[in-house]
Amino acid sequence: MPQKQSILRGSPRPASEMLQRVYVDPADAEAVKAIPLGYAQETTLDRSRATSIIGKLERMGAIPKGAFRARIFRDGETKKVAIVHESNGEQTSGTITLSSKLPTPEAMAAFIETLEAYRHDLSSIAQHFLGRDVDSHSNSTEYFNLRSAAIEARELIEKKHGGKFTEEKAGHHKVYSWAKE
Repeated sequence: MPQKQSILRGSPRPASEMLQRVYVDPADAEAVKAIPLGYAQETTLDRSRATSIIGKLERMGAIPKGAFRARIFRDGETKKVAIVHESNGEQTSGTITLSSKLPTPEAMAAFIETLEAYRHDLSSIAQHFLGRDVDSHSNSTEYFNLRSAAIEARELIEKKHGGKFTEEKAGHHKVYSWAKE
């Protein structure tokens, strides 16, 4: 019978030996600052670590507070993380500064929760918040930010209500509906 593995490794040591402060390489700070306004760059970090690094850079004064954000995007079926240069640091409450009408994931989640069966697509979200549709060809930055916020909004709803969204193709759009687990 195989022996159960412990969740612990090694023996206890003083916390000061093990807990390290978040280290930010100056070259990484320069790389983040080099992302042009309105652009995103994929990172090798997970979203949590990327957010921590951005926070550390803000506290160090290396980048303006609120100018950069770690966002999840999909590359086919794979979730990836990008660092997005959204603003010059002048955050306005409840919106992404890149376009004063782009919603935060929280605002988008609140809108989706008002829809029957939470059924939505990116077009309906764009119509609600922007009064028009967006596509990846004419305004790729706005489309990317809206799509990324929609992914985060769905994840917030899934976590809040304990269910999952289903995805179906409807013409050129993907339509998402709520499927309680």
